Amino acid sequence: MNDQVKAALIGAIAAISVPFIFIPLGTTVSHYLYPESPTVLKLLEPDKASPNMTETQINWTADADNPRKEALFYKFNLKGPSTNYTWEIVQNWGTHNQWSWYPTQLGKYIVEVQVSYGKNNEIPDSKSKYYTIFPLSATFTEKGINLGNIGEYNESLKAYEKAIEYNPRDSLAWNGKGFILEKLGKSNEALKAFNKSIEINPQDSYAWYHKGNALSNLNKYDEALKAFDKSIEINPQDSNAWNDKAVALGKLGKSDEAIKAFDKSIEIDRHHLNKSDESIKTFDEVIEITPQDSIALDYKGNILKRFGKYSEAMKAYDKAIEINPQDSIAWDGKGLVLEKLGKSDEALAAYDKAIEINTQASHVLKAKEILSEQIK
Repeated sequence: MNDQVKAALIGAIAAISVPFIFIPLGTTVSHYLYPESPTVLKLLEPDKASPNMTETQINWTADADNPRKEALFYKFNLKGPSTNYTWEIVQNWGTHNQWSWYPTQLGKYIVEVQVSYGKNNEIPDSKSKYYTIFPLSATFTEKGINLGNIGEYNESLKAYEKAIEYNPRDSLAWNGKGFILEKLGKSNEALKAFNKSIEINPQDSYAWYHKGNALSNLNKYDEALKAFDKSIEINPQDSNAWNDKAVALGKLGKSDEAIKAFDKSIEIDRHHLNKSDESIKTFDEVIEITPQDSIALDYKGNILKRFGKYSEAMKAYDKAIEINPQDSIAWDGKGLVLEKLGKSDEALAAYDKAIEINTQASHVLKAKEILSEQIK
């Protein structure tokens, strides 16, 4: 037998001896090449961070490691208020790894994605994330608060009105609107807003307190006292309500009752005096992390001023002004501190600067007017 024939026979025998591998119909060779390689979901992300508003499109994207190199199928599920807190398929199996959500109900949700090598087949991995939906009104209410805190009263008012447009039952927005109207010297309009807030939430002590201030500014002291008393009934530890009640009593000539109310206000403030140090530490931590945060310095100055630490308060306001010379809150606070220290001319100059920056700051105009009368 020649060498060529021998080689052919050996090759044929070798081929027959190799065991036959059966691959089931519909299964790819790669399934056997990577039998232990897991498919892992490495990403499930929304394009807008939680929390977010109702009526906003939120696009979710999923991605998975795919060592078997096969077509992946994705399914998206949702659980929350709009699904009666049961799992609901919002996008069934398909190769598209994105899902667009347009929530209309408030609350906390769970978004889940599952991955598979085939429709309704094995599910090697899943991933989920919590997501909170707020009402549009809450977003604009928060905007109104933030704008009001930096003295942008007209813009703040617009935000509160937008919040009320979306949710006419948002008592916090009505209260905020009234507060800003009061800052703008519109006490009659402010009173209407506070009444609406109280109608929606009769147990809001701050709405009653602000109503009392609006009535005092309208020289309706008897009605103001009723509002302050209601505020104190709900929150007996509100020193501001006791203090402003004392002022109203004084205006009515009830000096003995006014003194008692002032004493109560001082008693409450003394109780909270030690806690003021904790608040200052908190703002110091913020300032340490973000040294250019003039708003944190404003708040620190306000706390120090309230508890009579005028020199320290002045340092906080001066630092805030150094960072942001257009910080009307810091100029206003500095004016008040200078007034307390008996530096009337410097106080007037600080008030003038605050008014130059924010011409709508009616409370600063009033403080300047009172001080000007005192030094004539």
